[in-house]
Amino acid sequence: MAPSKEGAFFYWFTLGCARASSPDDLPVEGWYGRGVDLVEARELDCRGLNCPMPIVRLSQLARKLPVGARIRITADDPAFRADLEAWVRRLGHTIVQVGDEAGGAVVAVVETR
Repeated sequence: MAPSKEGAFFYWFTLGCARASSPDDLPVEGWYGRGVDLVEARELDCRGLNCPMPIVRLSQLARKLPVGARIRITADDPAFRADLEAWVRRLGHTIVQVGDEAGGAVVAVVETR
């Protein structure tokens, strides 16, 4: 059974993994869909970090998560998209979605293996 929204918010907030300010700000479906529990989805903001730090942070977080968890990562490093594609090829993770955000940032959702 999935945790309550309040419990998931507490889990996310205490780990510092989400920018949500209340349980109502947590996503329920969409980016994190396909049956992944809220506690198995993370958001990683790497704007302002240069190569290789976005991939280093992504790797550190991915190692701690179970198979099938999703990470939504935002980065504005020009090399991020190419680095991300190489990272998933090497480690077997999956890019679920990738797109551009206003201001030149790349937003990607990665599913761990």
